[in-house]
Amino acid sequence: ILISGSVVIFIIYWWQFINEFTFEIIYFKEHTLIIHVILAYGIGLICFSGGRTLRRFLLKRFTCNDEEKRYAQKIDDHKLNNDIDIKRYLSLGDSSINSLREFLWSNIRQNNDYGYSKSFLNKYWSMSVIFDSLLGCSFFLDIALIDFFFKIFGAYEFKSDYPIMVGLLILFSSLSIKYFFIKMASIYDRYQNDELLASYAALIRKREYDSSTQRP
Repeated sequence: ILISGSVVIFIIYWWQFINEFTFEIIYFKEHTLIIHVILAYGIGLICFSGGRTLRRFLLKRFTCNDEEKRYAQKIDDHKLNNDIDIKRYLSLGDSSINSLREFLWSNIRQNNDYGYSKSFLNKYWSMSVIFDSLLGCSFFLDIALIDFFFKIFGAYEFKSDYPIMVGLLILFSSLSIKYFFIKMASIYDRYQNDELLASYAALIRKREYDSSTQRP
């Protein structure tokens, strides 16, 4: 989150540089670094929220719920269909998968038996957050680049194909970067969800084994 917020602040300073005006924090100058960190965190939260919401909307809109089907297949692969908690969440309808993930995360936070799984889950979650945040902050870069483009070429002075080619290159680059961020965030999201199920299944098997060995 701080990374994306810092990127946006850098874009803002770059944008004001190319427009030849200055915007500085005139108050609390002795705490400028602290103010920048707070701003970076706040802007990063906005980028993360916007990026993740946009990514999930696009995936739901254009992938026909493939991820939900794949997740249901993973549940079957781990033979968790008969687990009481899993069955309860799968019966919730459209919100079943998201509710199940929330339950699994809650289970992991409250249980000390997951061990190394927590480090993997935190890593996957962090990487997903980073790419979602970068997706959000890429739109700030688009605004700066569009302003820079028209500042260089003018809005109605396309006397050759060169400005059009540059504009198309910027558009293609922007879309490619956004696709990359969406792809990477989705990959780490998938790793995270798979690890959630695998960790829960392993814990259930461990409990069943311990219960069977403790019988007289």
